[in-house]
Amino acid sequence: MTERNRSIRIVSFLGIGRKDADPLYEPCVYELDGVRSRQSPLVTVGIVEGLREQLEPDDGFSIVLLATDEARKLWFDTPSSHERSRYERYLEDAGLADLPVGFIELPIGDNSSDLWRIFDRVEKAVRPAPVFVTRATGHRKGEQMSLPQATDVVVDITHGFRTQPLFAMSAVAFAQSETRRETSEGDGATAPNIRVLYGAYEAAKLVDGQKVEPLWDLTLFLEVLRWNAAIDALMRFGRADDVEAMTRAFTRARPPQERRETAPLDRLAQAARQFADDLATIRIPQLLRDDSRMLVEACRAARDLVSEHIPPLGPQLDRLCEWAEAVRAESVVSVEGVQAALALARLYDRLQRPAELAATLRETMVTAYTLMQVEAKDLEQPGRENFRRQRDEMEKRLNWGASWAQQWSGIAQRRNDVLHGGFNNQPASAQRLRRALRETIAEVEPLVEPLVKGVPGVRPKRFVNISNHPVATWSERQLEAARRLVDGGEVVDLDGPPLLVEPNLRTDQVVRRARELVTRTLELEPAVVHVMGEHSLVYALVTMLQVEGIRVVTSTTERVAEEIVEGDRTIRTAEFSFVAFRDYPSPRLSLPAE
Repeated sequence: MTERNRSIRIVSFLGIGRKDADPLYEPCVYELDGVRSRQSPLVTVGIVEGLREQLEPDDGFSIVLLATDEARKLWFDTPSSHERSRYERYLEDAGLADLPVGFIELPIGDNSSDLWRIFDRVEKAVRPAPVFVTRATGHRKGEQMSLPQATDVVVDITHGFRTQPLFAMSAVAFAQSETRRETSEGDGATAPNIRVLYGAYEAAKLVDGQKVEPLWDLTLFLEVLRWNAAIDALMRFGRADDVEAMTRAFTRARPPQERRETAPLDRLAQAARQFADDLATIRIPQLLRDDSRMLVEACRAARDLVSEHIPPLGPQLDRLCEWAEAVRAESVVSVEGVQAALALARLYDRLQRPAELAATLRETMVTAYTLMQVEAKDLEQPGRENFRRQRDEMEKRLNWGASWAQQWSGIAQRRNDVLHGGFNNQPASAQRLRRALRETIAEVEPLVEPLVKGVPGVRPKRFVNISNHPVATWSERQLEAARRLVDGGEVVDLDGPPLLVEPNLRTDQVVRRARELVTRTLELEPAVVHVMGEHSLVYALVTMLQVEGIRVVTSTTERVAEEIVEGDRTIRTAEFSFVAFRDYPSPRLSLPAE
């Protein structure tokens, strides 16, 4: 045989039938795939003759019979080794005497150990791998032989005894799963074809004086489990391999003239693959804007075709559609995009992908912060020329403070912890890291809640001065530097009395006064606060404001001294010239890069 030839293994259960009659099973004509066989008491004859018209001349068959010892004796024992058994006679009558036939004995199954032995032997028989059997026909019957690797396995459960058909179905499902793992090494390669057939005696009809018994194909009842597992693998683990494999198998099983009708399934496989690939590589814009839409459209387009052939899958495709719809957004940098990105973060959490979760949370914060800082007309979308520049600027501002800074810093630390793979100093345990990331989702959601509730996107940015030097006395250079820190926003004083701290004040009184000043400052929603004055009050103010996530700065100045000689007198003057604003250090915040 060449590599392209098919090797079909028929695995058939044998019972005792009409124990005292000959033949043991009533002869009838079997019908498979529209082809009727000659009359025979053997289902295997009907299967071989039904499949032959679909095969090439060099394709071959082998038969594995599963039966108890009692059934084996009825079918194969003869007074003399030179006599043909019942089974051999029926094969010869059908012109199939040359087919290799093997036998595997099954226990009765009246205890749990026997039941597991039945499962094990049935599973070995239905696997496409080579299998050792006892030769059942020919002059060498009774010897051990190996049947070759099968490209196709047909399982006949017509005469299964007691629970044998149930074991056959579960063993086939088990073997399919094992074979896919072995042949694909996890990449979704196609496993060999397995069909399950049942001779429906109760549906037989008399045609021209002969009983014609249809061979029902029960394979779809196994396929629905595989389809469901494939959809489950995509939704629970983010893998599209099985969806691709199932669509290929579905198309391959259709007659050539019907394969054009399976185009919607091909599109479903392509959409699932694109979604899974971008999910694995954290292509957030593509996932939100393109992949989710394509997957939703593909599910809807394939639903009618799938429901026609496998009705239980219709609702499962609806669930897949809803799953993809949750992370769909027409525009990435938008309120809708933020909601979809948070849904994607929750999906990554369910998929147990912490690195992807951390990256998604980080980018979602940047997007949300951008929407609150930039006018709608100036927003840049991924793919535009200025998108990266705008995004870098927003990331820089997030480092500086406001109520977002603590979450921003925490996400960065957790993402780095994941990406360093445990080689960083004092890495968190896996459980702690996953729990922290899950909690971060809950902490980020309130930050973006104003967007979702329709609060205007641009918040006023304000530089608040808390010092004994009113803004009105500042140089133009200092005013301009302050405006730059708030992107041209307001520069205002905190109204109230001068910041005087009496020498006899206790520490708790200084703290109380600082708390009052901070409360008034927060009402102004500052982006940056300038604090200078008495040391203990300044320390309290800076600490409290930084806890609120606000950037706090001081002024740096240069002393310019001048001497004027008037006669025998020398007049010395000094002026302090503004140089720059400097951030107060804080262990809680990342300072902006120079």
